[in-house]
Amino acid sequence: MGKIDLSTVSLENDSSDFDSYKLYKNNYKKYYGGHQFRLGHYYRHLYQTVKFVDRNNELSEQDKYSYVKILRGQLSTYEQALLFVNSLSALGLIWELNPDFEKTGDATKDAVSRLDRKLITKYNLIKKLPTDKLYGISIREFYPNVKYEQS
Repeated sequence: MGKIDLSTVSLENDSSDFDSYKLYKNNYKKYYGGHQFRLGHYYRHLYQTVKFVDRNNELSEQDKYSYVKILRGQLSTYEQALLFVNSLSALGLIWELNPDFEKTGDATKDAVSRLDRKLITKYNLIKKLPTDKLYGISIREFYPNVKYEQS
């Protein structure tokens, strides 16, 4: 399987990239699905917090990154791993695919804005994951642009 660049995947298209997510559906259910009722609220709050900072027009990009970096610092390696698994789920796709992204009609601006809305990548939220694979799923396939600390 080739690399999957989430910056090119859209929920609106029935793309082969999006179909690749289906391959991991069973792994997701196996490792996370049974605990969604325990973990769902945690990731909803985390997403809403990051989204709030990201969309705050009164903060500079540097300040936004600093605030989310503080939040990221509170996440253990295990929580980052679960965030990765969550981001592969139907509910977690919003972290990178962001269906509430507003199109301007200008292809160049939309491309930049769309890339800017990829919250896991933009804020390197899974940068401390110590391995390339998690449950047999290649992390770097899904997030090639995260600046990982481990190589």
